[in-house]
Amino acid sequence: MLLFSLCHSLSCNGFSWSFVDNWQVKRLEHFRGNHRNLAVFLFVRISLRAPSPYVSPVPAPIHSHPQSQMWDPLLIFLAMHPFLVCSLALLVSILLFHLGNKSIKLRWISVMSLALTLGLASILHLRWDSFSIHFTDVNPEDIKTKQLLFIGDSITCEGTRPRGFITKLQSLLSIEAHVLCEREAKTHEIIQLVENSSIEFPIDLIIVQSGINDFIDGSSDEQTLDAQCKLVASIRSKFPKSIVWFLPIHPFYKDGELISPKPSPLSSDFANWWESYKSFTQNALISDGIHLNARGHTCLTSNLAKKLASFSQNTL
Repeated sequence: MLLFSLCHSLSCNGFSWSFVDNWQVKRLEHFRGNHRNLAVFLFVRISLRAPSPYVSPVPAPIHSHPQSQMWDPLLIFLAMHPFLVCSLALLVSILLFHLGNKSIKLRWISVMSLALTLGLASILHLRWDSFSIHFTDVNPEDIKTKQLLFIGDSITCEGTRPRGFITKLQSLLSIEAHVLCEREAKTHEIIQLVENSSIEFPIDLIIVQSGINDFIDGSSDEQTLDAQCKLVASIRSKFPKSIVWFLPIHPFYKDGELISPKPSPLSSDFANWWESYKSFTQNALISDGIHLNARGHTCLTSNLAKKLASFSQNTL
């Protein structure tokens, strides 16, 4: 089952290191019989594994492979508690090094442990950007909204990944996040997702995101807005006591052309969370020009956290 995770290439949802897959086959042959080095190799390779396009990280009508998901809870835990994880790993390394005064073997293990700690910290910072969100000027105790429901397409699905905005929001604030999403779904498909949902517990706030796939499919601004209005109506019918926020569609590329959707009246209570179109598309999107990278998710998380803090203050 461990080796199953090695079958997936590092996709454009991270660093495009396609050469790793050819390299890993040779290394597996090299590590045969050397269990310690094999364990180190598997840890690094699994930690760098990008989400598979065939896996849905949340309850959604998408078939998934349980083997490729088995490491997700661990990776998400690491992303949600970066300071704790790195501190504990460093403490273990120091303890082993101290004990290594009496054993050369323990000293070598402590060196390996320190190397793994540095590698883990690098992944958390460079690949997932897990540390910077904790420096956002928001007091978690000010947030009174606890039960949140996120509804959307693959942008929302990606939000549940280790680098995602939902994971980072849970890392920063004491909230319960529930997710309804479907990858590559257009707005009318998300409506079906909402209507078929069986959520019965009370939801304080619903954060909705949709429309990118409508534009990609050729829908106009008016057609996309009409579909979004129907989605909001469906959500309010399903959750009449919940407050609904609709995220504005961020700039993205379609066939090499920059698409900047018109501001939607549905998002009038939520300002654009990017500073400029040019800097956003250069710094906050992955290579497909559509989905958010780690920095983009952090930017969205920061704005959501500040919006939640302001909302909580105004409702006191």
